[in-house]
Amino acid sequence: MVPAAFLSDDIAILGSNYKEISKTDPTLAVRLTLHQSYWETWRNSARYVAIDFYKGKFERLDSSVIWDEGKLEASCFGHQLDGGFCNYYESLYIGSPNSGQWYYQYPSWRGRYVEANDIANQSGAISIRLRRGGSIWVFRFCVSQGGSNCD
Repeated sequence: MVPAAFLSDDIAILGSNYKEISKTDPTLAVRLTLHQSYWETWRNSARYVAIDFYKGKFERLDSSVIWDEGKLEASCFGHQLDGGFCNYYESLYIGSPNSGQWYYQYPSWRGRYVEANDIANQSGAISIRLRRGGSIWVFRFCVSQGGSNCD
């Protein structure tokens, strides 16, 4: 971790962090991994997070399953450290991914510090549509700094 760099009496940049989650769908057809790389800082008693990037990996565990509609999603919602407001959503469409390959998403608001609390957040998601026989389902999960809607 990068040592804290103090910008003033009330702002400290705490360095680069990440959160990574891997999950296997309930039918054991695929394993998805979602990685969120971010910076964090505190101003007074509020925590702010700036996204660096998201990356996702799709691994096929059952060759009888057909997959498509793979995508990565990024969103932000909350007050920015610079006084603006972040309320954006972007999706990176992947389609039929290569098993085991990492796919990267760099949101257009990359580097903006957004407050992270029970409501305000920076979130990412990974999803894939799966088909086996006559069954079709979507496997999706997300990762978040702030908010309460993700792991």
